[in-house]
Amino acid sequence: MQQARFAIPIRAAWVRPLAAILLAAALGACATRPDQVDVTVGVDVPQPQAANNYAALHAPYAMMATAAYVDENVLTAGNHCPDVRKLGIRQPGDTDDTFAFNKSVRGWITHLKQRQWECRFGVVGSLPCPDRLGQDCRPVSGLGFHVWRRMQGGACHEVVIAFRGTDRNDRGDWTSNFRFLYRLVPRFDQYDQVRTHIGRVVERIKRSGCGGSGTLFVSAGHSLGGGLAQQAAFADGTIRYVYGFDPSPVTGIFDISAILRERNSQGLGVDRAYEAGEILVLPRILIENIIPPWPCNPRVRTIRFNMLSGSPFAQHSIAALTEKLHAAAQTPGADPRRVEAWREARSCEGIPLLPMLLPPA
Repeated sequence: MQQARFAIPIRAAWVRPLAAILLAAALGACATRPDQVDVTVGVDVPQPQAANNYAALHAPYAMMATAAYVDENVLTAGNHCPDVRKLGIRQPGDTDDTFAFNKSVRGWITHLKQRQWECRFGVVGSLPCPDRLGQDCRPVSGLGFHVWRRMQGGACHEVVIAFRGTDRNDRGDWTSNFRFLYRLVPRFDQYDQVRTHIGRVVERIKRSGCGGSGTLFVSAGHSLGGGLAQQAAFADGTIRYVYGFDPSPVTGIFDISAILRERNSQGLGVDRAYEAGEILVLPRILIENIIPPWPCNPRVRTIRFNMLSGSPFAQHSIAALTEKLHAAAQTPGADPRRVEAWREARSCEGIPLLPMLLPPA
């Protein structure tokens, strides 16, 4: 009986603030028009701005983040990039939803190719443990990403490493999402794999013709992929901007040494773009109340869209968000150059990210 009496006030103490947060998020979503976004740098007051410029900026990266979800059976045999031909053919075992998704991705890839983007190579499945962890180390499954590049005037202008998010049927994805539960029995999860191998991935990209000083390196991803994209940038200073869509609040940042993450955060920019009301809003709010977004080094910009409807799970869909972003990007006057922020991130002045106690992830 003592346990029961003790549990009730604890629950009540948490329910009220959580309900208040959810209500505030819901009311905030209602207050934002579909043609507007709320934009915040660090912890400043959100500012309403036109959505079409941000949609035009984010749409290509959202397309790449969406394409990262395609199954292995529609990838090219040689470099593990999405195969446009296979995406247009119903594969054995495909459901109607899977085939419709593949055709949608096929359209995005065609759109990207028209704008000089090409997928160079991809990685599917786990990356190996380092020797120092011994033979008992077993990497979890589920990691996937594609490397895209855009040529301009014969030179490599931009590179994007686009990470796949959560596959609900992949145990390795869930192990990575809830990695804080495995502190006492660590797994070599996807964050560990990205942190360990991102340097080699970047060097491979540079050797393929993208090693010039004029090449902008970007990472991107949705949900878990958004967390991995941030981890990659904190682990390797070559990556100078991150586009995370409905990103996981887990970034694995405190697995990186303080010296390394401070160095790599200098001049780094991060866009955390999300749909108002999607399922990860509350976890991000809770984490950001412990570790607020930085205004500089890294410069974290939060962009809240209000383009979708339905349940929190439905609003978490990157495929649906990409459709809306693409449509908004076609409206008259939409110009991504008005809201690009990598220059601001590079030149901002402020205290670099500080070491924290009791990191959540």
